[in-house]
Amino acid sequence: MITTLRHACLALVASSLLVTGNAQAEPGDYGFWTTLGNLFNPPDANTPVTPEQAQGMYPLSLNDPNFNDGFDPADYDNWQKVDVPASTGAMCGNGSPYKFFVYRVPDTSNTMFYFEGGGACWDYESCSGAAGIRGARNPNGIPDNYVQNINLLDFQNSANLATAAVSPLIYTHHPYNQFKTGEWNLVYVPYCTGDIYVGDKTEIYEDATGQNPDLVWHHNGLRNVQAVTSWVKNNLQKPKQMVAAGCSAGSIGALLNYSKLRGDMDVDYGYLIDDSGPLSRSAEQCRQ
Repeated sequence: MITTLRHACLALVASSLLVTGNAQAEPGDYGFWTTLGNLFNPPDANTPVTPEQAQGMYPLSLNDPNFNDGFDPADYDNWQKVDVPASTGAMCGNGSPYKFFVYRVPDTSNTMFYFEGGGACWDYESCSGAAGIRGARNPNGIPDNYVQNINLLDFQNSANLATAAVSPLIYTHHPYNQFKTGEWNLVYVPYCTGDIYVGDKTEIYEDATGQNPDLVWHHNGLRNVQAVTSWVKNNLQKPKQMVAAGCSAGSIGALLNYSKLRGDMDVDYGYLIDDSGPLSRSAEQCRQ
Protein backbone atom coordinates (compact mmCIF):
# COMPACT_ATOMS: atom_id res chain seq x y z
CA MET A 1 0.00 0.00 0.00
CA ILE A 2 2.82 2.40 0.94
CA THR A 3 4.64 1.62 -2.30
CA THR A 4 1.46 2.24 -4.29
CA LEU A 5 0.92 5.61 -2.64
CA ARG A 6 4.53 6.59 -3.24
CA HIS A 7 4.19 5.71 -6.89
CA ALA A 8 1.01 7.76 -7.14
CA CYS A 9 2.75 10.78 -5.64
CA LEU A 10 5.67 10.41 -7.99
CA ALA A 11 3.29 10.20 -10.93
CA LEU A 12 1.65 13.46 -9.85
CA VAL A 13 5.04 15.16 -9.68
CA ALA A 14 5.92 13.82 -13.09
CA SER A 15 2.62 15.07 -14.50
CA SER A 16 3.47 18.59 -13.37
CA LEU A 17 6.63 18.36 -15.45
CA LEU A 18 4.49 17.48 -18.44
CA VAL A 19 2.43 20.61 -17.96
CA THR A 20 5.42 22.92 -17.57
CA GLY A 21 7.24 21.38 -20.52
CA ASN A 22 10.81 20.24 -20.81
CA ALA A 23 12.53 23.63 -20.44
CA GLN A 24 14.30 22.46 -17.29
CA ALA A 25 15.21 19.00 -18.59
CA GLU A 26 18.90 18.10 -18.65
CA PRO A 27 20.89 15.34 -20.32
CA GLY A 28 19.96 12.11 -18.58
CA ASP A 29 16.47 13.19 -17.49
CA TYR A 30 13.59 10.96 -18.57
CA GLY A 31 10.39 12.29 -20.09
CA PHE A 32 6.99 11.99 -18.49
CA TRP A 33 5.96 8.69 -20.06
CA THR A 34 9.33 7.05 -19.49
CA THR A 35 9.28 8.13 -15.85
CA LEU A 36 5.76 6.79 -15.44
CA GLY A 37 6.77 3.51 -17.01
CA ASN A 38 9.81 3.26 -14.74
CA LEU A 39 7.53 3.36 -11.69
CA PHE A 40 5.84 0.15 -12.75
CA ASN A 41 8.70 -1.49 -14.63
CA PRO A 42 12.10 -0.35 -13.32
CA PRO A 43 14.65 -0.29 -16.15
CA ASP A 44 17.43 -2.83 -16.18
CA ALA A 45 21.09 -1.95 -16.56
CA ASN A 46 21.98 -1.13 -20.15
CA THR A 47 25.80 -1.25 -19.89
CA PRO A 48 26.64 -4.13 -17.50
CA VAL A 49 30.21 -5.22 -16.90
CA THR A 50 31.61 -7.15 -19.85
CA PRO A 51 33.94 -10.17 -19.67
CA GLU A 52 36.75 -7.95 -20.95
CA GLN A 53 36.20 -5.46 -18.10
CA ALA A 54 36.37 -8.34 -15.63
CA GLN A 55 40.01 -9.01 -16.53
CA GLY A 56 43.22 -7.40 -15.29
CA MET A 57 44.77 -6.42 -11.97
CA TYR A 58 41.84 -4.39 -10.64
CA PRO A 59 38.91 -5.69 -12.68
CA LEU A 60 35.26 -4.92 -12.46
CA SER A 61 32.98 -7.77 -11.42
CA LEU A 62 30.43 -9.56 -13.55
CA ASN A 63 26.90 -9.69 -12.20
CA ASP A 64 26.30 -12.72 -9.97
CA PRO A 65 22.62 -13.72 -10.37
CA ASN A 66 22.88 -16.09 -7.41
CA PHE A 67 23.93 -13.43 -4.90
CA ASN A 68 21.20 -11.59 -3.01
CA ASP A 69 22.38 -8.00 -2.59
CA GLY A 70 19.14 -6.94 -0.86
CA PHE A 71 18.32 -4.26 -3.42
CA ASP A 72 14.73 -3.73 -4.62
CA PRO A 73 14.81 -2.01 -8.05
CA ALA A 74 11.26 -0.68 -7.58
CA ASP A 75 11.90 0.93 -4.19
CA TYR A 76 12.39 4.50 -5.32
CA ASP A 77 13.25 7.55 -3.21
CA ASN A 78 14.54 5.53 -0.27
CA TRP A 79 18.02 4.71 0.94
CA GLN A 80 18.71 1.03 0.40
CA LYS A 81 21.61 -1.04 1.70
CA VAL A 82 23.47 -3.02 -0.94
CA ASP A 83 25.52 -6.01 0.14
CA VAL A 84 28.66 -6.92 -1.79
CA PRO A 85 29.76 -10.52 -2.47
CA ALA A 86 33.11 -11.56 -1.04
CA SER A 87 34.10 -12.74 -4.53
CA THR A 88 34.68 -9.08 -5.49
CA GLY A 89 37.49 -8.83 -2.96
CA ALA A 90 35.67 -6.02 -1.15
CA MET A 91 35.73 -5.85 2.64
CA CYS A 92 36.18 -3.43 5.51
CA GLY A 93 39.46 -3.02 7.33
CA ASN A 94 38.47 -5.44 10.09
CA GLY A 95 37.51 -8.10 7.54
CA SER A 96 33.75 -7.61 7.84
CA PRO A 97 31.64 -7.55 4.64
CA TYR A 98 31.57 -4.31 2.73
CA LYS A 99 28.25 -2.63 1.97
CA PHE A 100 27.15 0.66 0.48
CA PHE A 101 23.90 2.59 0.03
CA VAL A 102 21.81 3.67 -2.94
CA TYR A 103 19.01 6.20 -3.32
CA ARG A 104 17.29 5.49 -6.62
CA VAL A 105 14.98 7.86 -8.48
CA PRO A 106 12.68 7.10 -11.45
CA ASP A 107 13.06 10.26 -13.53
CA THR A 108 16.77 10.46 -14.42
CA SER A 109 19.80 8.30 -15.11
CA ASN A 110 22.17 10.92 -13.69
CA THR A 111 24.15 9.63 -10.72
CA MET A 112 26.33 10.96 -7.93
CA PHE A 113 28.99 8.86 -6.20
CA TYR A 114 29.66 10.32 -2.76
CA PHE A 115 32.84 9.18 -1.00
CA GLU A 116 32.49 9.40 2.76
CA GLY A 117 35.05 11.44 4.67
CA GLY A 118 37.10 10.43 7.67
CA GLY A 119 40.66 10.02 8.81
CA ALA A 120 43.33 7.55 7.79
CA CYS A 121 45.31 4.82 9.54
CA TRP A 122 48.76 3.25 9.41
CA ASP A 123 49.38 1.60 12.81
CA TYR A 124 47.59 -0.17 15.65
CA GLU A 125 46.34 2.97 17.37
CA SER A 126 44.95 4.66 14.28
CA CYS A 127 43.42 1.54 12.71
CA SER A 128 41.86 0.14 15.87
CA GLY A 129 39.92 3.33 16.57
CA ALA A 130 41.97 4.31 19.60
CA ALA A 131 43.25 7.42 17.81
CA GLY A 132 39.76 8.90 17.50
CA ILE A 133 38.41 10.78 14.48
CA ARG A 134 41.81 11.18 12.81
CA GLY A 135 42.17 7.42 12.63
CA ALA A 136 40.16 4.94 10.61
CA ARG A 137 36.46 5.70 10.23
CA ASN A 138 34.18 2.78 11.04
CA PRO A 139 36.93 0.50 12.43
CA ASN A 140 34.25 -2.03 13.38
CA GLY A 141 32.63 -2.17 9.94
CA ILE A 142 29.48 -0.66 8.43
CA PRO A 143 26.12 -0.98 10.26
CA ASP A 144 23.17 -2.09 8.14
CA ASN A 145 21.23 1.11 8.90
CA TYR A 146 24.18 3.42 8.36
CA VAL A 147 22.48 6.02 6.16
CA GLN A 148 18.80 5.17 6.44
CA ASN A 149 18.40 8.00 8.94
CA ILE A 150 19.71 10.83 6.75
CA ASN A 151 17.18 13.40 7.88
CA LEU A 152 18.29 16.45 9.84
CA LEU A 153 14.67 17.19 10.74
CA ASP A 154 14.12 13.79 12.38
CA PHE A 155 14.76 14.68 16.01
CA GLN A 156 13.47 11.29 17.19
CA ASN A 157 16.38 9.38 15.70
CA SER A 158 19.84 10.92 15.74
CA ALA A 159 21.77 7.66 15.30
CA ASN A 160 23.37 8.78 12.06
CA LEU A 161 23.09 12.55 12.41
CA ALA A 162 26.78 13.04 11.73
CA THR A 163 26.42 11.17 8.45
CA ALA A 164 23.45 13.33 7.46
CA ALA A 165 25.18 16.58 8.36
CA VAL A 166 28.41 15.83 6.52
CA SER A 167 27.21 17.34 3.24
CA PRO A 168 24.01 18.71 1.71
CA LEU A 169 25.00 16.85 -1.45
CA ILE A 170 23.75 13.58 -0.01
CA TYR A 171 20.84 14.99 1.98
CA THR A 172 18.04 15.33 -0.55
CA HIS A 173 15.78 17.51 1.61
CA HIS A 174 18.30 19.84 3.19
CA PRO A 175 16.46 22.82 4.74
CA TYR A 176 19.02 25.42 3.63
CA ASN A 177 20.79 24.10 0.55
CA GLN A 178 19.22 22.58 -2.55
CA PHE A 179 21.29 21.14 -5.39
CA LYS A 180 20.10 19.58 -8.61
CA THR A 181 22.17 16.51 -7.80
CA GLY A 182 19.88 15.96 -4.83
CA GLU A 183 17.29 14.79 -7.36
CA TRP A 184 19.71 12.32 -8.96
CA ASN A 185 20.48 8.71 -8.15
CA LEU A 186 22.82 8.80 -5.15
CA VAL A 187 25.47 6.21 -4.33
CA TYR A 188 26.92 6.63 -0.85
CA VAL A 189 30.34 4.95 -0.59
CA PRO A 190 31.19 4.31 3.09
CA TYR A 191 34.75 4.56 4.36
CA CYS A 192 36.06 1.72 6.52
CA THR A 193 39.59 0.95 5.35
CA GLY A 194 41.66 3.97 6.43
CA ASP A 195 43.46 4.19 3.08
CA ILE A 196 41.71 7.10 1.27
CA TYR A 197 40.03 4.56 -1.04
CA VAL A 198 43.17 3.50 -2.90
CA GLY A 199 44.71 0.80 -0.68
CA ASP A 200 45.21 -2.84 -1.60
CA LYS A 201 47.31 -4.42 1.12
CA THR A 202 46.75 -6.41 4.30
CA GLU A 203 48.91 -5.36 7.25
CA ILE A 204 49.45 -6.75 10.74
CA TYR A 205 49.79 -4.02 13.36
CA GLU A 206 51.17 -4.70 16.83
CA ASP A 207 49.83 -3.01 19.94
CA ALA A 208 52.77 -1.02 21.28
CA THR A 209 51.54 -1.59 24.84
CA GLY A 210 51.48 -5.36 24.40
CA GLN A 211 48.05 -5.50 26.03
CA ASN A 212 46.08 -6.49 22.94
CA PRO A 213 46.55 -9.07 20.19
CA ASP A 214 47.89 -8.05 16.81
CA LEU A 215 45.44 -6.27 14.52
CA VAL A 216 45.02 -7.73 11.04
CA TRP A 217 43.88 -4.81 8.90
CA HIS A 218 42.74 -4.88 5.29
CA HIS A 219 43.56 -1.66 3.41
CA ASN A 220 41.10 -2.64 0.72
CA GLY A 221 39.69 0.67 -0.46
CA LEU A 222 40.50 0.30 -4.15
CA ARG A 223 38.71 -3.04 -4.46
CA ASN A 224 35.75 -1.62 -2.55
CA VAL A 225 35.41 1.20 -5.08
CA GLN A 226 35.64 -1.30 -7.93
CA ALA A 227 32.89 -3.39 -6.32
CA VAL A 228 30.61 -0.33 -6.04
CA THR A 229 31.31 0.66 -9.65
CA SER A 230 30.57 -2.87 -10.81
CA TRP A 231 27.26 -2.99 -9.01
CA VAL A 232 26.10 0.34 -10.45
CA LYS A 233 26.96 -0.80 -13.98
CA ASN A 234 25.23 -4.15 -13.42
CA ASN A 235 22.06 -2.77 -11.85
CA LEU A 236 21.33 0.82 -12.93
CA GLN A 237 21.03 2.64 -16.21
CA LYS A 238 24.17 4.23 -17.58
CA PRO A 239 24.14 7.89 -16.46
CA LYS A 240 24.45 10.73 -18.91
CA GLN A 241 25.89 12.89 -16.13
CA MET A 242 28.01 11.66 -13.24
CA VAL A 243 29.46 13.42 -10.22
CA ALA A 244 32.21 12.02 -8.00
CA ALA A 245 32.33 13.97 -4.75
CA GLY A 246 33.57 13.74 -1.20
CA CYS A 247 35.02 15.69 1.67
CA SER A 248 38.18 15.24 3.73
CA ALA A 249 39.54 11.73 3.03
CA GLY A 250 36.54 11.20 0.77
CA SER A 251 37.60 14.12 -1.39
CA ILE A 252 40.95 12.44 -2.00
CA GLY A 253 39.13 9.18 -2.72
CA ALA A 254 36.96 10.96 -5.26
CA LEU A 255 39.98 12.69 -6.79
CA LEU A 256 42.18 9.62 -7.07
CA ASN A 257 39.40 7.36 -8.34
CA TYR A 258 37.73 9.86 -10.65
CA SER A 259 39.59 9.08 -13.86
CA LYS A 260 39.03 5.32 -13.66
CA LEU A 261 35.47 5.72 -12.39
CA ARG A 262 34.56 7.99 -15.28
CA GLY A 263 36.22 5.62 -17.75
CA ASP A 264 34.44 2.58 -16.32
CA MET A 265 31.08 4.34 -16.32
CA ASP A 266 31.70 5.79 -19.81
CA VAL A 267 29.54 8.86 -19.17
CA ASP A 268 28.96 11.79 -21.50
CA TYR A 269 29.45 14.40 -18.76
CA GLY A 270 31.61 13.85 -15.69
CA TYR A 271 32.26 16.19 -12.76
CA LEU A 272 34.51 16.11 -9.71
CA ILE A 273 33.82 17.95 -6.43
CA ASP A 274 36.91 17.77 -4.20
CA ASP A 275 35.71 19.28 -0.91
CA SER A 276 38.18 20.06 1.89
CA GLY A 277 40.75 17.51 0.89
CA PRO A 278 44.04 17.54 2.85
CA LEU A 279 46.20 17.30 -0.28
CA SER A 280 47.03 20.99 0.05
CA ARG A 281 48.90 22.47 2.99
CA SER A 282 46.14 24.96 3.82
CA ALA A 283 43.52 22.21 4.00
CA GLU A 284 45.75 20.16 6.28
CA GLN A 285 46.21 23.14 8.58
CA CYS A 286 42.42 23.47 8.83
CA ARG A 287 42.26 19.92 10.18
CA GLN A 288 44.77 20.63 12.96
